Amino acid sequence: TGTVLRLMLDAGADLSAVIIRLAPSTVQTPGVYYAILKCLAWQNINVVDVVSTATEFTIFVGSDDLDRTFAALRRLLLER
Repeated sequence: TGTVLRLMLDAGADLSAVIIRLAPSTVQTPGVYYAILKCLAWQNINVVDVVSTATEFTIFVGSDDLDRTFAALRRLLLER
């Protein structure tokens, strides 16, 4: 099972969410969230909030940062 990125935009707020679908095996993998958040921090992208479940990780960022967030996460996934 691969990781899928999906965008969800809320026109009423100045926030956007990037939803990362995770393989069920990531529940047993230490550092998954760390790797994602470190990637965004290195790009100076402010994470406003996160929501996680066993197989999804949702990251809320300012709408102005959405393109950079998506690009950074895409690069991270292509490296793996």
